[in-house]
Amino acid sequence: MQVLKASTLKCELQTSRQCFVFLNDIHDIMIPLVLPACNYGYYKAEAGAGQCEQCPERSYTTSEASNSRQQCICEADTHGTPGGPCQAVQCTEPTDPEHGRVLTEECGTNNNDRCSFSCDAGYVLQGSRTRTCTANGWNGHPPVCVGEYAKHR
Repeated sequence: MQVLKASTLKCELQTSRQCFVFLNDIHDIMIPLVLPACNYGYYKAEAGAGQCEQCPERSYTTSEASNSRQQCICEADTHGTPGGPCQAVQCTEPTDPEHGRVLTEECGTNNNDRCSFSCDAGYVLQGSRTRTCTANGWNGHPPVCVGEYAKHR
């Protein structure tokens, strides 16, 4: 009987919790090995019995037994490609519309922050009165203050 050392085995096929090792070059003799699974937020960089590594900052895995850094996805308030890095969502600083202003006491530039706008007397706001910072930038339409006379044309 031949004893094989785990360090000499190479995982040829892998599912989420099993590694299949072929015992000969013809690939007709195969044994399944149960792999220790990584917890949520961790992955194995190499197939087989490698160490579990933590996903990059601000990312996580959606299941146990992840076997690639590419399975680490960004958290809700961040954006980036699978495997990281993930960056916090930031929107540009909103500017006062001509003949109007940003209501700064309610405004921020982080994900889900909301900014409201108003117009000077004699002007009417067109576009979005309130906009929310999202992963794609500010939602809604830029506010524009139009003079009352232009509104009735």
